[in-house]
Amino acid sequence: MKFDYSWEAILRPGASNQYFHIQEGNGPGRPPFCRRTSGYSPVNAWWLSEISRLIYVREADETGGIDTGRNRNEILSGVNLREYCFFNNNGIQCALVTTSENACDPFGVLVFRGTSAFETWLSNLNTLQTDWGAGGLVHSGFKNEFFKIWERVDECLSGFPPDFPLFYTGHSLGGAMATLAASLRPPSGLYTFGSPRVGDAAFVQSLREVPIFRVVNNRDLVTLLPPSRIPFDFCHAGERCHYPGGGLPESGLSMENGISAPPVQRSRLAALKRRLAGPPEFLSDHAPVNYSLRLQQEIFLQSA
Repeated sequence: MKFDYSWEAILRPGASNQYFHIQEGNGPGRPPFCRRTSGYSPVNAWWLSEISRLIYVREADETGGIDTGRNRNEILSGVNLREYCFFNNNGIQCALVTTSENACDPFGVLVFRGTSAFETWLSNLNTLQTDWGAGGLVHSGFKNEFFKIWERVDECLSGFPPDFPLFYTGHSLGGAMATLAASLRPPSGLYTFGSPRVGDAAFVQSLREVPIFRVVNNRDLVTLLPPSRIPFDFCHAGERCHYPGGGLPESGLSMENGISAPPVQRSRLAALKRRLAGPPEFLSDHAPVNYSLRLQQEIFLQSA
């Protein structure tokens, strides 16, 4: 995969046909998920980023019976995972993904889908804060969306033993939903990607015992929202895992009039073309595929 500067990567993240792909060749191959790792793991972050990306795929039950030609379970089966259950209610979706039956090292992932409907964007704009039973104040729009689906999700999770390794994840609004879930039923770990702020300092304090890893691309604007200034007190929870810089260098040579352009010139030309034809970097950095790509880079660097 190359860094994706297209509008489609932002507006239609579920349109991809490639998931859980690690570049072959001299790369490390696809590393296994480490279910017992307590600290931040770029490998685990990559797996959870891909699951957060995959949840955007819509199937026939969400498209009025139209066959999209893609099936989340078919994709998951290729990496020995399965969609145990899928929840969908009034614009909010999430899924419980688990390892395949009889897996040697079983674990589960509760993944929330990010913003996918106009009505959900309206809820994002509702920045009033409201009481949160587990502690502090939270974004009222996020809370309203979350409780559309949480009762059924909580009931499903109650069917697993207390020592079952369970991770929560989500991109954008999905990260906010996963953070609220972690407050009510703490997971083995919470990884969010491009998540907005969810609650106030007291809410963040209530999550202090939960391993939370907040993955942030360089200029992702969504991670700066809602604003943390009077009259609101919005804060981020957990450890910030920041990935600076632009996308992967383009492979091959850029040709201008049949002559290979110098590296600096190629870089400037590529940047100019992106500015003219594609979205600004602060939006491209929010695209789910670009989170997976940066984490793949990190895995390569660690294996070098």
